[in-house]
Amino acid sequence: MGDLPKIASHDQRPSQHAEMVVRTEELTKRFDTFIAVDHLGIEIYRGDVYGLLGPNGSGKTTTIRMLLGLIHPTSGQVTTLGYAMSDEKQRYRALQHVGAIVEQPVFYPFLTGRENLRGVATFGCMARNQATEERIEEVLELVDMATRANDSYSKYSLGMKQRLALAATLVHYPQLIILDEPTNGLDPAGVVEIRELIGRLSRQGITILLSSHQLHEIQQVCSRVAIIKRGKLLVQGNVQDLLSEQQCILLSFAEPDLLQQAELFLHTQPEGEQNWMRHARIVTAPANTGWTPPGGQLLEVEATMEQAAAVNAFLAERGIYATEIRRRETSLEQYFLELTATPLHVISQD
Repeated sequence: MGDLPKIASHDQRPSQHAEMVVRTEELTKRFDTFIAVDHLGIEIYRGDVYGLLGPNGSGKTTTIRMLLGLIHPTSGQVTTLGYAMSDEKQRYRALQHVGAIVEQPVFYPFLTGRENLRGVATFGCMARNQATEERIEEVLELVDMATRANDSYSKYSLGMKQRLALAATLVHYPQLIILDEPTNGLDPAGVVEIRELIGRLSRQGITILLSSHQLHEIQQVCSRVAIIKRGKLLVQGNVQDLLSEQQCILLSFAEPDLLQQAELFLHTQPEGEQNWMRHARIVTAPANTGWTPPGGQLLEVEATMEQAAAVNAFLAERGIYATEIRRRETSLEQYFLELTATPLHVISQD
């Protein structure tokens, strides 16, 4: 397979005139007294690799099922590719341009991969002609299954079965692909295969909605994400923008006692002096960095590296000198865990 594109490192902010592929407005789903999805509003634009994230039970799969028209919302709207999913005729038109894997796909075990794709094409009312055969060969190449296309499905590894499932979603030239936990149960090699394939599909111009617990993988392939908890939207936006808002610096000191003094001074600073700084706290030194400060602890300050000099000068004026200052690299996983651990009533939606 080709090199993995670092999609999340690109500027993937939607332009003012970007085409909306999926939009939900006040989307809500109740099961008796349980609210699975609560007034959810997400926006997915043409070309996005969009990650839908949340803890177990947060409403991700319920949301995806409503996007596909598999279940009906209690209230609210879903618009896909400009079609209202609440209208049966419009829903049918939308779904002609959507491919999805919501549960473990099922194929005929004793048919070959190619024969199974022919069945998918037939069930999708595609003509049995040369053009359809060429399309099947094209998607087999795209998912790197051409050399195993004549093997029976029962002989495929889990990763190969998942790639064939993706091929099945592509046969009908979709504009949008929805994948719910596409790497579930895969070994590390299989996860890498699917990650590379998602990058390849994105380069083909297909918009992708991806739900996964693999946050490291999400960070590497997604341009934009939404994080939900108990059916509510916590935040939505460009991956790099969200992580840049969480920038922190780490300071070490020659003596552990200086940590407490520095933290105290920063918390009791005169009003307006460092008013851009939101918190300072003592943390354990990150593992696997080769950084072993005295006492194994550091002072974490929510500030950018550009503001590090101001923090350092503030402490130096009070006779406290840092021995080293570094930037704390924030991962999507750290951001997710911190955000979802916060009580809902103190989180403002974006």
